Amino acid sequence: MRRSKDLLRPFFAEVPPKLRGCLAIAFSLLYDAMEGISEKETERTGEIAVIVLNVLLTALVLFLPFCVGCLFKHKSISFTYLSGQLVLWAAFQVAAVPCVYFRASFTLLFWIFTGIAAVLTFFGIRSGLKIRFEKPEISIFLVAALLVIAFQCGVYIFGMHLDEDDARWLAEANDALVKDRMLLHNPATGEYIGRFVGEMVKDVYSPWPFYISWMSRMTAVRAAVIAHTVYPPVLLLLSYAAYYELGRQLFKGKSERGIFLLMVAVINLFMAGNVYTQSVFTLTRIWQGKAVVAAVMIPLFLTLAVKLQGENEDTVSNWILLGVSGCAACLFSGMGIAIGLLMIAIYGAYVVVRGIIVRKKEGWKRVPLWLLSMAPGLVYGIGYYLLRQ
Repeated sequence: MRRSKDLLRPFFAEVPPKLRGCLAIAFSLLYDAMEGISEKETERTGEIAVIVLNVLLTALVLFLPFCVGCLFKHKSISFTYLSGQLVLWAAFQVAAVPCVYFRASFTLLFWIFTGIAAVLTFFGIRSGLKIRFEKPEISIFLVAALLVIAFQCGVYIFGMHLDEDDARWLAEANDALVKDRMLLHNPATGEYIGRFVGEMVKDVYSPWPFYISWMSRMTAVRAAVIAHTVYPPVLLLLSYAAYYELGRQLFKGKSERGIFLLMVAVINLFMAGNVYTQSVFTLTRIWQGKAVVAAVMIPLFLTLAVKLQGENEDTVSNWILLGVSGCAACLFSGMGIAIGLLMIAIYGAYVVVRGIIVRKKEGWKRVPLWLLSMAPGLVYGIGYYLLRQ
């Protein structure tokens, strides 16, 4: 509008002095009116953008995993949400590793996984319409646990923890968004390398940074904001969802389950003896791959191991979920590959042997499922070892 005023000055110079004052007043009123409309439109556009952004983030971190989790037809809301997120992580792992290894563009990976997620969501919604979910069992201890968890989530939302590891993997996430290439530039200098060297080698088979990149492009939110502010509370909820499901397997009463979750949440607040404890990873830098393994995947493997020993729980779908969990663990770090494989091998062997002793012939049918559940860890572990040679 100021530029328009400057353009009109030659015109006013030719107007008679008496008429010039009237025109100046008229144009000034018109300018003020247009400026007011422009400010209102800007504010309204900003409000709409915030609403759309919140809807996208909610759909991406809550609605999408829950819909995908309905494929397993669990009646527990928390376990359905947890299962869906595991499937999405595993699907991204399967799609991302070939794209990274063969130096495909990030855009190709983005559209491949977006298509996979859309298909899974469609079939999940169809399956979810037939499920009657259990009502959550509320107790005073569960409410107290939720308040402690809400406080911990608030620290992530309103606080900020900086870590040296972000200098590599968060730089890789941004590099994929800006240059549309994955692991072909030095994350410290931006120099084009064209091959996998140093710490970048393990990210070939554990491409967790690019899942953050995918979320960033889907929501138009910067990768650093996704990693430090948006996704940590979600990962924290997933961690406690795994512990809650573990409590449901170990205890029958709703009070005991609430006490168990409350104890886990409180103990996490007082386990900072050094920077390498599971609680420190959970409450300070859960957005990093190795922290997700410690905070989410380890309690999840324990939950599935106990669940497979429950009455009518030694099902094919739960064994498939165990294998999916092993694949998802590979996404986060090399430790995820190793720990996931070891825990599935040990706990799976125990469940199989127990099944053979108790049910004899029926127990032998679980051996192929146990071996298949270890397959993702073996494949990615061997690939990682060969790439380092």
